[in-house]
Amino acid sequence: MGLRVLVVEDDVVNRRYLGEWLISHGHDCLLTATLSEAAEALKRRRFDLCIADVHLGDGNGRNLAELMPQHTRLVLMSGDPAEGEQRWLQKPLSAHSLALTLDGIPPTAGLADPLPPAHLPDLDDRAASNALGAGISVLSGLRQLLCRELRQDRQRLSEPLDDAELATIQERLHRLVASSALCGLPRLHSASHHLHRLLQTQQCHHAALAEWHEAAARALGQIQDS
Repeated sequence: MGLRVLVVEDDVVNRRYLGEWLISHGHDCLLTATLSEAAEALKRRRFDLCIADVHLGDGNGRNLAELMPQHTRLVLMSGDPAEGEQRWLQKPLSAHSLALTLDGIPPTAGLADPLPPAHLPDLDDRAASNALGAGISVLSGLRQLLCRELRQDRQRLSEPLDDAELATIQERLHRLVASSALCGLPRLHSASHHLHRLLQTQQCHHAALAEWHEAAARALGQIQDS
């Protein structure tokens, strides 16, 4: 089962790499670039794990330990040698080191399900800029591409699915989880993540499907109006 991960990294290449790796391995992540952004995220959301760079532009990643609830674990990362922390990511980052670091970290009791999509914003330009390391002009084009795919997905999920179609929509939802996170669509990301997990276990609840359709419709409307 995936973890809810808060990433705090001011280097855009590492931040984007971490986001793509975590999402591709079934985790739900929020990418931030500063201590202040991370502090705000910790007030709004619950996380199983925080991966934070030690040397940030506005402070030291170790200071996050004072802000996190007891159930949230902290993993620090740096190019410097480990300094006594139980879990430490040595830079440069690699898929192998990430897998070893996260191995054995369970979802905190009571935090396994994603946050209700209705409690998340439809658009988050700052999160998208952090994830992509690109300006709003680039973001707009990516969101338009996502919209084209999303319209097709809505049509597919409006009709009964046979086994072959179910496999296709599972693959599409898996990709949508990643693309919606990178494009700054928190509500759609959460709804897609939840529905994808239910389809994997053949537990497609009508409530989750309805929530996804609402999140998709709102994302389409917000992007068209922006």
